[in-house]
Amino acid sequence: MEQRNRADALDDAAVTDVTAAGEPTLAEDLLLLLFQPDSGTIAGENILYYALAGAVLSDLALDERVTTTSERPSLAKVAVVPDAAPEDALLLATWE
Repeated sequence: MEQRNRADALDDAAVTDVTAAGEPTLAEDLLLLLFQPDSGTIAGENILYYALAGAVLSDLALDERVTTTSERPSLAKVAVVPDAAPEDALLLATWE
């Protein structure tokens, strides 16, 4: 019985560590989707920067940390929402 309680405690600690790290960003999810384990490469390496930038901007927009300054997408400029800094280091670096 004591052995089972230790295993349960370890499982609880692992869940706490994962939740403390927060949810993965869209950019992290995208990298996981594009990773090719057989070759150790990432698919679309030539245009990966554009896809990752779009994923980071999407994360910021979904969290309402950035806004656009134009109704027309072709003329849109992205601006940060003041006092809405994200906690994630990657998102924060982009937001700043």
